[in-house]
Amino acid sequence: MALARLVTFVPLTLIKSADVNGEFNNILNNPIALISPTTGPINFNLQAHTGLIPSAITATSGSAGQVLTVVGGATVFSNSAAAVGSRVNGLRAVVSSQTGTFSGNQYLVQTTNAGQSFLLVSTAGFAVSVGTAGPAAGGRDIAGVFASTEVHWYMITTGANSTTVAGIVSTATPPNGPVLPVGYSAWAYLGGSAYSSSSTTVASDHAFRGNKSFYNVAFPVLTNGTATVETAVSVSTAVPANALSFGLTGTATPVGAGGNIDLQLLIRTVTGNSVYAPRVGIYGGLGGVNQVISWALGPVVNTSSQQFLYLHTLTTGTIGNGSTLQIPYYEMPNGDA
Repeated sequence: MALARLVTFVPLTLIKSADVNGEFNNILNNPIALISPTTGPINFNLQAHTGLIPSAITATSGSAGQVLTVVGGATVFSNSAAAVGSRVNGLRAVVSSQTGTFSGNQYLVQTTNAGQSFLLVSTAGFAVSVGTAGPAAGGRDIAGVFASTEVHWYMITTGANSTTVAGIVSTATPPNGPVLPVGYSAWAYLGGSAYSSSSTTVASDHAFRGNKSFYNVAFPVLTNGTATVETAVSVSTAVPANALSFGLTGTATPVGAGGNIDLQLLIRTVTGNSVYAPRVGIYGGLGGVNQVISWALGPVVNTSSQQFLYLHTLTTGTIGNGSTLQIPYYEMPNGDA
């Protein structure tokens, strides 16, 4: 303890009232110095100590980003809420031209240093425009226009006590996140969009629902493909690089030989291994007429090279106009369902 005696009494010392009163006043006037710092452990088993708030705790047994929590009846420092990233629940959005309008039910946001995450509950809508210079809430995270083939949308907030949501658009993906405007300290990732730097707009209008982005009109990636050996088809103009998967739909237009068609379309992400292999066999009465056959394929894994492989196998007939494929949706890593 830091409190010291005022007078040290020895045998035969005359005890004066001023000395006695001084010693008592020294204790009464300096109660904190009397007990702090302690010279031994304090037992709080009888509890009666109240009013201590977590922000007053400076214990060295915890580390940066940890929280006090109850585990098995015991209060401990825990990493359970620290640096857990971001996610959104109930995401709905419409993305068209330069603008996205967003809403959700709740957001787990992370601080810019990735040190902490906290929950923000809000169903309020907000808009973000690629055409607004930044860093600015409701606009870009940089001053200049984006030179990119994709953009990424974020919800941003001013801190743990905020209930107000705003948004920003960036070319950065998690875990890096966007450059935040002054006053904002945390973000939640919403999703990405294919982008055209020449027109400064998204490649095609689409809607976010949960962890998927659905194109208003399926995005064409292959037109009249007639390959009979593995051929790569890029999806980089339709699917952001960090997307997890995408769907495929399309048509094939083979021509019968002597009235018969036997055609198979193979879709692959790894050479030699077909993910989907729809086959059609039509026999009799077709002659040389084109037959339009619809495919519904997916989801297909979005590979690091942002492509899939396709080829046809043909037993009877001819490939005709071949296959036309489009992407109706892709899956985003935003933690929603």
